[in-house]
Amino acid sequence: MVRSSSDRGLVLPAINRGFGLRVKYLYTSILLFGYFSSPPLLEFVLGLRGNFEYDQDLLT
Repeated sequence: MVRSSSDRGLVLPAINRGFGLRVKYLYTSILLFGYFSSPPLLEFVLGLRGNFEYDQDLLT
């Protein structure tokens, strides 16, 4: 991946741009997963569905 010093100026920004997007996507997915797997929010969503006891029995 490492090329001559003249090429490196063009290659690194492209790599960094792709890497930044990948990290941002990974961070967002981790954040969303943590958000949706948190018990209080899960209870809230299941409570909105109206059959919380039934759903909790299915989950455990």
